[in-house]
This record gives sequence, structure tokens and C-alpha cells, in this order.
Amino acid sequence: MDFFQERDQQYRQQVPGDFRRFLFSKLNPDDRCSVVYVLNGTGKTTLLLQLAEYHQQIEPDLSLFISADDLWLHEQSLFDIAENFYLNGGRHLLIDDLHKYPEHERDINRILDRLPDLHTICSSIAKLPFTNARSKDIGSFSLPPLSFREYLEYREAIRIDPKKLGEVVSFQKEFSEGISGLFQPIPPFRRYLAAGTLFPPDNKNALMTGTQYGERRVNDLLETSLPSIEGLDYRSVTKIKQLLALILHNGPLKPNISDIARYINVSRDSVYSWLSLLEHTGLIFRIWRRRTGNTQHRKPDIILPSDPSMLQFAGNSPQPHAVQMTFLISQLQNAGFDCNIHKSGAVYLNGMTIGVGDKNDPLPEVSDGSHPLLAADNLEVGTKDRIPLWIFGLLY
Repeated sequence: MDFFQERDQQYRQQVPGDFRRFLFSKLNPDDRCSVVYVLNGTGKTTLLLQLAEYHQQIEPDLSLFISADDLWLHEQSLFDIAENFYLNGGRHLLIDDLHKYPEHERDINRILDRLPDLHTICSSIAKLPFTNARSKDIGSFSLPPLSFREYLEYREAIRIDPKKLGEVVSFQKEFSEGISGLFQPIPPFRRYLAAGTLFPPDNKNALMTGTQYGERRVNDLLETSLPSIEGLDYRSVTKIKQLLALILHNGPLKPNISDIARYINVSRDSVYSWLSLLEHTGLIFRIWRRRTGNTQHRKPDIILPSDPSMLQFAGNSPQPHAVQMTFLISQLQNAGFDCNIHKSGAVYLNGMTIGVGDKNDPLPEVSDGSHPLLAADNLEVGTKDRIPLWIFGLLY
């Protein structure tokens, strides 16, 4: 136990200053078990360390941070460590990279069954296969890339409180006027889109650009972590990378599943399965057209990356519309909204049809009674139906 307590103190010395991801305030420390699903580079380790430090200040010596990277160094199982900690008064256990521990399901189940007052928060970069019977005891959360609002606070030292979507739509002129009176939002917005969605590379990757670091973290997920969790072989991983590259180079992609299957030489069922897997890992969004009734087609109407900076992987130069659409949908989806695609090609959400484009582009054409709006790039202050694109980055 002393080994992990010493490591805990070493890790806590790396906790950064006051900046906290939006999820910090949404995790309930009294829940029995929560798993945060997240990609590397979005601050998962920092989040858990900040939670450990928060509990330490309230109840000294009742929290413990463990990295699964350290478990192989010790003969005890994760449950044995948790039980020892619990019997010595511990109440808050934080486990980073749980997916790296092969017996995670067995030991988390034993913790829930035998240690009733121990509260556990874990991180994983891929969905873990807990049984349906146990899933009601385990809360699932996602930690997406930094929003534009979080980027402003972390990189530019500009703090803005998150806005509700209704506020953004109804009071966007007042919000944008107030913010533009403090600073020009468009220059930092350009920096954010280029390489601001992730935390800066650590010392090990310090010589990488933001885009190179983004490519590295996706490669690590697809080549190392995902095969160990999903049991994928080398051929399947190669095909999944081809599929993702196709999406990035053509996003937002209007998929023809048969053509994609022929292109990467696999079955249509494999394409559908891997698209689902890529979405569950947080790399893409599948968006369907708005349709009447409860029918949802198997094939999504568009597929796009979950992070606009991914469009620049491998030296790609994306079209402005691709970046604009990817940014808008990513910010809305990450804030908890389910987007659809309107027949006009715009985003449909809560009775609004939101097109993207430059500030002088026309509003989307609608005939279904929805409210047409334009999320306008290169617009600092909004007008009646034209909302600055950057302001949608303040939702979380």
C-alpha cells in the first residue's frame, strides 16, 4: 500500500493550476462508480488528480489516485489494493486508464459488491464491456476535446461562463457585442480550430505540432488500446484506419456503404460495425437526416470527425465548409444535444435549422416551419438570424 500512496503523492505534484474541465462539476463524488470515457490529450489524468486533490482538502487521507500503468509492478490485484485502502479508512478511489487492467470488470464488480462505502471514479479511452445487470451501478460520462470556451480560459487566460443554447440563440447579439468589447474573438478562434482542441503535448512529445500530437493519440488508440479491448487483429486495425482516413479526407462524408466496403475490401457489415466502434471511441459522429416517425435508417446521412483539427491530419487542407460544419456539430453534440441533418443540408435541432457558411451566405431554405439561422464564420457580432460561428463554442 505504501507504494501506491507514494506514487499518489508523486502524481499530485503534477496537478496544474486553477483550470478545470467542465466535467469536474458534473461528476457526483457520492456515486458508487463512474467511468469517464476519453481520448488522450483531453485532460483525463488531470481531471482525476484534481478530484483526488479536492477530496484530500475536504477529507485528508481518504482519497487515492492509482494509474493502471503501475498495477503490473505489484503482485496485488486492483481489488486487493482497493480493499486495503478501504479498510484503512479510504473512501474515494480514482483509477486512471482502467482499460489497461485486464481484470477490470471482475475487480470493479467485487469493489461494488464488497466495499459499500467506497466511491470510485475511473478513466478509460474505450468503452468497457460491463454487463447490463451491473451497468445501472456504473455511471458513464464522456470527456470530449476542449471547447472554444475552455480553450480561451486555458490558453488565452480569458474566462467566460458557459452559455445555454437558448441564450446563444436569443441573446447572441448582446453576448457577441459584450465579448467583442473585451477582445477580438476571431483570431483566437482561428488558433483554436488549427490546434487548440487538445491540451499541449507533454514533455515526451514536446517537439510535435498540435496536429502531429493529435495524429499520435489516434494512432495509439487504434493500434494499441483498441485491439486489447476489442480483440482486433492487425488486418482489422489497418482497415479501420483506412476507413477513418476516408472520413477525414472527405468529411463531412455522405457515405455510400457499398463503395466504402469495396474501397477497403471488407463486407458492408464490417463497415457498419467499425463505424459504430469509431463513434463509441469518440473519434467520429454519425448524423442522420430528420425524418418523420420513429424510423432511423441503418446508414447515417453524414459522418464527420468529432474534432475539427482532425481534418488537418496528414497535411490535409480541408475546405472551410467542412471545418465549419464539423465545429458546429461537435460543439452541439459534446454539449449533449442530438443533431439531425435537415433536407437542406443544414443542422436541424430543437425546431431550428442552422446552416453554416460565411457571414454573407444566405440562410438555409426551409419549408417545414422550422426557424432558419446561419452560424456565420468571419462574423464578430451577430445580427437577427446570423449567429457568429465561434459563439457556439461557449456551450460547455
